[in-house]
Amino acid sequence: MNRTTNYKLCQWEETDRVQRTDFNEDNVKIDAAIKAEADARTAAVAAERAARETAVRTLNTAIAGGVKLKAGAYTGTGADEWTIHAGFPAKALIIQANDVIAFMTYGASKGHVIKNGTTFSFKTTWTETGVVLKRTDGSYNHLNGSAHVYQYAILG
Repeated sequence: MNRTTNYKLCQWEETDRVQRTDFNEDNVKIDAAIKAEADARTAAVAAERAARETAVRTLNTAIAGGVKLKAGAYTGTGADEWTIHAGFPAKALIIQANDVIAFMTYGASKGHVIKNGTTFSFKTTWTETGVVLKRTDGSYNHLNGSAHVYQYAILG
């Protein structure tokens, strides 16, 4: 009997004797693979929800403390580096679009994007009038994809 490449499931040949135990072993492997995928998706959703909740708490705290707030949207250009202008020194930035959320605070030289549970990093430079962002991981630009619209809130 041959086995499949990835999960080593049974691949009977014409001369093989088919056994119930072979089916049972295959079903255990299939069940484990499906469960692992479901667990990964659940963890990804939980991570994204936690990031959004953290962002909302930070915004609420900042607004209650009299912090400056600028909210808006920008259309991505696809460039590796771009600036979000606030008109004041930024202390925190949140960016959101569809399945992407990013949250960063003043002083951090790196920000992180959460997309479907996967985290991507980018460089942040805090200025007197906003934040300069730069893609660093060589992957798709999750915060400045060409023609994508991103909402942001910047606190100062």
